[in-house]
Amino acid sequence: MAAGKLNTLLQLAVVVILITLLCGFSSVWSQQYLKVHVYVNNNLYPGTDMWVHCKSEDEDLGAHKVAYDMDFAWTSHIKIDWDTTKFVCHIWWWDSKGQMVDGFFDIYKSTRDIYDCTYECHRFVKPDGIYFLVNDTIKFTNPWPE
Repeated sequence: MAAGKLNTLLQLAVVVILITLLCGFSSVWSQQYLKVHVYVNNNLYPGTDMWVHCKSEDEDLGAHKVAYDMDFAWTSHIKIDWDTTKFVCHIWWWDSKGQMVDGFFDIYKSTRDIYDCTYECHRFVKPDGIYFLVNDTIKFTNPWPE
């Protein structure tokens, strides 16, 4: 009789351990992702086009010509827990003197932007540099390199 109870307790313990392990694995497999939309707006001068080439470690979005007051935009799926996604963009344009103005900018960085813009990140390219929309305020973030 005692051996039967011990056997039943062991079987119950194995079931509890298996359920615990399965729940742990399922939470790993069902990582929560955040869908983020990033917009890079040409806010230079009317009639001035810019070119944008953005890429992350895993994804190259290619080079795109963006007309004045238009956006280059993309959507990315970011892991909520431990994501380190970063999109660096090379942005260039020609000023009124025919001089090329260009720079490389961290346009999206999950460790920073998960708090600043969560689902929609708006960037504005202006003659003096790059601006980010943070909590409904447009903030200057980066000047053009000298």
